[in-house]
Amino acid sequence: TESWVFHCWNQLSPRQKQVAAHIWRGDTTPQIAVQLTIAQTTVKSHVEIVLRKFDVNSRVELRRLLAPWDLSDFL
Repeated sequence: TESWVFHCWNQLSPRQKQVAAHIWRGDTTPQIAVQLTIAQTTVKSHVEIVLRKFDVNSRVELRRLLAPWDLSDFL
């Protein structure tokens, strides 16, 4: 599973990695939008793509997959 998660991670754009890291930390859409200075609709679009690339249906599932990692360098 870890190598599969790593493979999925490598499919993300730099911005998608930032959004995924914020989800990993538990940030909300408005929090992510403010921190990345992008619109909330843009955040939602990135979130949908990230979830699809990891083949999960929710931020909770994504957090579970990314939990073992330290993604703080992407915040």
